[in-house]
Amino acid sequence: MGKDRIYVVFIHGLFSSPKTWKHFEWTIRTDPDLSDKTTLLHFGYSSPFFITRFSRKIPTFNDIADNLGSFLRSNVADGHKVFLVTHSQGGIVAQIFLSKALRNGASYDLSRISHLLMYACPNAGSKIALGLRRLLLIRHPQEWLHRRMQADVPAIETLEERCPFPITACGGATDGVAPNVDATYPFRNRETVPGDHKSIIRPRGPSDESYQLFKRLIRQYLASDGGRSAPLGAPAPPAPSPPSTVSLRCRSNRRGRSGR
Repeated sequence: MGKDRIYVVFIHGLFSSPKTWKHFEWTIRTDPDLSDKTTLLHFGYSSPFFITRFSRKIPTFNDIADNLGSFLRSNVADGHKVFLVTHSQGGIVAQIFLSKALRNGASYDLSRISHLLMYACPNAGSKIALGLRRLLLIRHPQEWLHRRMQADVPAIETLEERCPFPITACGGATDGVAPNVDATYPFRNRETVPGDHKSIIRPRGPSDESYQLFKRLIRQYLASDGGRSAPLGAPAPPAPSPPSTVSLRCRSNRRGRSGR
């Protein structure tokens, strides 16, 4: 397994796009410790407020999760590992992808992953502006899951036990959208850093705690013997040269327009 370079795959949140990671990406590019050891990829998917064309639809989480599997198989070179980094709803996308892979026995997908780091994921749902969201987005197939986690996502209580790699849940101390207690529930590897729902993934420099967490986990993997090679479903243990950057989006996002 090639360890000279690891693929970092960013997954954005609701009403967002790969652009939300530009501060994080810049910090990696200018970090001499990581810039030549990482290849950055963006998994983009359609997440608009609404659509105006009758021939199109907003993808469901199952659609997006299936697309993520195809994306990883197509864009991560053989012999390299993947480090998934998600923000907000992106963590839900990753969890559904993992749940489906475990349920369907798709061991190939999971064998490529070294770590999942979730920033500000609303694991217990998001109640902010709930009345307005129900009124304006009553049929939005992605937003409703922010009201409460659906039963299918989780195997959330057993996901950590079954995945053959670590999962880290990180919350922002001042996050009012996905409060820290919800963003870290129910995972064992819990981290809390300064910041609100947006700033938690917008480091002002390499000394920001949110970036330091990411860097620490990446360096732990690079310094290890290649990560855990446990079989699928095995219990998890307790818990300046710029990078090669590829900005890729789902087909459904090429003709659509994402939100902020």
